[in-house]
Amino acid sequence: MQDCDAGTERYGEPMSGANVWLEQRTAEIRSMQLEIIALEVQPTDGTPVVRGAGVLGRTTGSTPCA
Repeated sequence: MQDCDAGTERYGEPMSGANVWLEQRTAEIRSMQLEIIALEVQPTDGTPVVRGAGVLGRTTGSTPCA
C-alpha cells in the first residue's frame, strides 16, 4: 500500500496495522471500492434500475417509504 511506503519514507519504519489513521484509510478505500462494485452491477433481466452510493439496485417502480 502506498500509505505504508510514505510512512517508511517519513519515519524510517513502516506503519503498523494498529495505526488508527491507517485503519481508517484502509476502511475508506474498501468502502469506495464496494460503492464502485455496486454501481457496476447490472441486472440480468434488463430491468431499469435507479442507483445511488451504497444501493445495489432498486427498480424504478418500488417505493421503500410507502
